[in-house]
Amino acid sequence: LVEDVIHSHKSCLISGEGGIGKSYFVKCFEEELTKKGTKHLCVYGKFCKDLSQIDFDAIARIGEREEFVFVFDAINEISDVFQETLLEELQRLKPVRGIRIVITYRLYTVDESILQGYRELTDMHYDFPGVSFESAVEWLRKMPVEDITEYLDVLYSNNPFLLGKL
Repeated sequence: LVEDVIHSHKSCLISGEGGIGKSYFVKCFEEELTKKGTKHLCVYGKFCKDLSQIDFDAIARIGEREEFVFVFDAINEISDVFQETLLEELQRLKPVRGIRIVITYRLYTVDESILQGYRELTDMHYDFPGVSFESAVEWLRKMPVEDITEYLDVLYSNNPFLLGKL
């Protein structure tokens, strides 16, 4: 669904409760972009506390020539100042022909005035339904997994990057 949204809209804002799989979805989405050879940058707010390492000018130059997907997961994890700075940069990027923007955030964690700016920036808002902890555990029990406790660590920590270490 989100992939369809990206091709039919310039930007998408994804919201949802904490711990329902938004970051895991973004990780899987990033893997799909890589497989398809789509140029992209995925930034995870949980691990990026400032924006100094993001070259927005380079992103704009790429977007002038070809499709480029910019994904920022969990804007709620960065400070209000950086949320505002990111919004300004994305407002500058959005008119660039090849740029597509995907932003996620946890409900009830972003200042309403800042969130309003992100709503105005994006063409589509998607309420991510996610999965419950119980249904994820039930799904894991049906899988041929040797040690389910390793996967439970991922569910408890809400850190999809642990999957690569299992």
